[in-house]
Amino acid sequence: MVEPLTIVIVLLLVVILLLASILAPSAAGAIRDAICELLECGTPSDA
Repeated sequence: MVEPLTIVIVLLLVVILLLASILAPSAAGAIRDAICELLECGTPSDA
């Protein structure tokens, strides 16, 4: 069973990302690229 705290943290991250994408698309792109680098998904922009 997932702990309530984990759910709250995930929801907060989602809300922050949504706000960032609305207020600053470029910032959201940078955040997405940073997450992509952490997960080593290989961003096309690096190629």
